[in-house]
Amino acid sequence: MCVSDYSYLTFHGDYSQQGGNSETIAGMLYSIRLDDQEDPKHTISGGAFIRCKDALIPVVKFDLKPLAFAFSYDVNISALKTASQVRGGFEFSLSYLKFFDRNNSSRDAVRCPLF
Repeated sequence: MCVSDYSYLTFHGDYSQQGGNSETIAGMLYSIRLDDQEDPKHTISGGAFIRCKDALIPVVKFDLKPLAFAFSYDVNISALKTASQVRGGFEFSLSYLKFFDRNNSSRDAVRCPLF
């Protein structure tokens, strides 16, 4: 969802289940484009996620295309917080974002227009 010409909100949600166990994570990131509005190479994002009934996860993310770096801190808020003393754990992720050809006519045919 666009907030301005150079900033936007992205909402995320994930549900997974394996056997009798399940997990739901939801949250959002507020992002600011630091360069070209049409095809930004540099973006900074910040936000938070919640793993339902378990943890709060603040996140800072940097897009330096084709790479993305994210730093987060997983804080336990469940009944286990007594054992963990509400201490969490730092997490780092690295993503490579260029697996597909950017000049894909099929994808571009259904691309949403910018206003």
